[in-house]
Amino acid sequence: MRGRGRRKRWSWSAGEYGSRVRVYENGRGWLYGAVRISGSRYHKEALHHKDRDRAKGWARDQSERLAVGLENASDPTPTVARVFAIYQAKQTPRKGTSCQAQDRRAIVMFTRVLGAGRDLAKLTLGEWTDFIDTRGRGAISPRGESVAEDQRQRVGARAVENDCEWLDTVLRWATQWQDATTGKYLLRENPIRGELFRRAVPHEQNPRQPVASQDRFEATLAVAGQVHPYLPALLTLVNGTGRRIRAVLGLRYQDLELGATKGAPHGAITWPGDTDKMGKQWAAPIAKAVRATLDRILTERPGIGAAYLFPRAGDASRPVSYELVSKWLRQAERTAKLSKLGGSLWHAYRRKWGTERKGLPVQDVAAAGGWKDIQTLQRIYQQPDPATLYRVVTEATELREAKA
Repeated sequence: MRGRGRRKRWSWSAGEYGSRVRVYENGRGWLYGAVRISGSRYHKEALHHKDRDRAKGWARDQSERLAVGLENASDPTPTVARVFAIYQAKQTPRKGTSCQAQDRRAIVMFTRVLGAGRDLAKLTLGEWTDFIDTRGRGAISPRGESVAEDQRQRVGARAVENDCEWLDTVLRWATQWQDATTGKYLLRENPIRGELFRRAVPHEQNPRQPVASQDRFEATLAVAGQVHPYLPALLTLVNGTGRRIRAVLGLRYQDLELGATKGAPHGAITWPGDTDKMGKQWAAPIAKAVRATLDRILTERPGIGAAYLFPRAGDASRPVSYELVSKWLRQAERTAKLSKLGGSLWHAYRRKWGTERKGLPVQDVAAAGGWKDIQTLQRIYQQPDPATLYRVVTEATELREAKA
């Protein structure tokens, strides 16, 4: 009879199966939390208060941490699975489409190479150099899968360097990401810092960065319509805006700002962040040739709102694929009897656009063409050209002694 009027103790759970966290009170109203570790084992923790709303917030936070890859929300060990999962949840969505795809691939590769449970804080120089060697020999695929010896092909230094830079970026980010619950950073320091790690990374001594010429553009444009009706417009937009082909393919009618203004007499384009490599939205005026091309598109296939300028055949909800338009461009180049540019296709026109504007203020060139990093524009895209080289050696200002 003594237990008939006993008050039922409060409890509350957050999360789905596999990441469920429970908070509950003891006989005196003090609150506790329980986080599943594995099987029927739990980590139990006193919350040291009686505020149920605070307890619910704690449970939600712990559940979210479990959902992004922590096997044990109370375990601070920065494992590969934990750091990569949090990075993918917090940082990847802020990037453009192509960078998000790179994140997903690199996460799969390094998880296979290092192991999901590897403590990243203890990453060694030996593991770093082993990865560089095996990746360079082609012993592992871009997704970390083992490649049979008779099927291996050497991987270029730039591809290996890109993978190393990706991991270094994630590790540096982890030293700045502070856990909201513990107040601690995922990593206290970057384990691959230091001269020995940097020296181990291969560098391309003679990177292939071809630049398309105006002659090449005109010859290809002359036959582009024979390949596909979309190709002349695509080629003109890439050549006239300096944008990546994926950004051009992702254009929607709502991105066009064709009203004339003082700063944009031919109109402008607002390039959306979801098609930008760095996830940034840009607005830039357009040239007369680009406007003429857009006017033809609006006449031939008018559209509004979120409709794509270059819709996929049979599925207007998606743009035509990069692979298909690249196939068209290669076919047009063959038709024009042009030799292939080694190591580049569409991107050679982005370099052309940047190189043709070397004499203009670099900040404005970067803003118009969509470069967030001015150094990248100058180091990779703006290439030496014969006319400018000749001006350098012939148009010098002679230095003379100042006369008293």
